[in-house]
Amino acid sequence: MNGLRRAALVFGVVAVLLIADGIYLVATHKNPNGDTGTLFGNQHYFLSSGTIVLISGLLVLVAAVVMWLVDVRREDKEREERKRRPAEDPPASEQPGPSGRTATRA
Repeated sequence: MNGLRRAALVFGVVAVLLIADGIYLVATHKNPNGDTGTLFGNQHYFLSSGTIVLISGLLVLVAAVVMWLVDVRREDKEREERKRRPAEDPPASEQPGPSGRTATRA
């Protein structure tokens, strides 16, 4: 598993945790610190803390899905390139050494 897919999994787990916390905050009408946030500075439209956490979780989830799709697409491209290119054999003058590395005879 390469780095991008691993990062997508981490982002996915964080997104699920954020969404679960947001659902809890919305369902219980809990508003920590008694504060509400405004959306884009609009003083007439207030968002509860649960709604803000839900929006954040969804944005992180979108980022995780995009990372996953980019990684899958990149792996598909690499697989297609390997199918098109024939396997290259090592030159006959190189012999594998005791450690498995190839070395030329001196």
